[in-house]
Amino acid sequence: MEIILFPNISVTLRLKDSNMNQELLERTIKNRRIELTNREKKDYYPKENLFTLLFASVVVLLMPLMARLKGEIVETEFIWFSILFPVVSVAVVYITYRNKKNTLKLHYINTALTPQEQQNVLMRLAKENRWKIVLCNKRQFIADDICMRWHVRVVVIFGNPSMAYNSRCNPTNNRWHASGGRNWDNLEMIRQAIEKEWRAKNKNSIFEPVV
Repeated sequence: MEIILFPNISVTLRLKDSNMNQELLERTIKNRRIELTNREKKDYYPKENLFTLLFASVVVLLMPLMARLKGEIVETEFIWFSILFPVVSVAVVYITYRNKKNTLKLHYINTALTPQEQQNVLMRLAKENRWKIVLCNKRQFIADDICMRWHVRVVVIFGNPSMAYNSRCNPTNNRWHASGGRNWDNLEMIRQAIEKEWRAKNKNSIFEPVV
C-alpha cells in the first residue's frame, strides 16, 4: 500500500510484516532499545569477521607449541606476541559489540506535541533531507538516510509526553557502517525540529527538551 502524504514523498507500508513490526515495536518500547529482526541482527553483528579473528588467534596461540614440538627455539618476544594477540582480539571484538549495541539505545525528548504533529515534523525533515521513508503510521516513523556509501536508519516512536528517537547505521542494504557523526547530526536535527515546533505552538511555555 502506498500513501502520498506530501508532494514527491511516498510512504510504503508493508502490511505483510505488520505483526512482526508490532512485536518489535513493543519490545523496543519495553527495552528502551531498537530491537532488530533476525536479518538485521545477522548484518549488524556479522559473524564472518569474528570467526576469522578467532581462527587467527588460535593459530597464533598454537604456533609456539608447534615450534617446541619440532625442537625449534622460540623467542620470548614471539611467546608474548602469541599471548597478547588473542587477548587484544577478544578486547576488540567486545568493544565493537558494545559500541554497536549502544547505538541502538533510544533517546527521549519531552514534548506536548500530539503524535500527528510529531509526524508532520518528521515528514518535513524527510522532505528536506531526502530521506527514503520505509514506514510511517500513527505510532512510528522509519526512514533511511542514504549518505554516499552509508545507509543510516532513522527511527522515531511517537508519544506524549515523551517521544523516542534513534539514528544508527543500517547495513542490511550496504555493509559499510556510518560514522557516529552522521548519526549525531540526525539526532540533533530531530531534537531541534521538535523544539522549534513546540516553541512555535507555545511561545510562552518553557521547553524541557531531554528526559
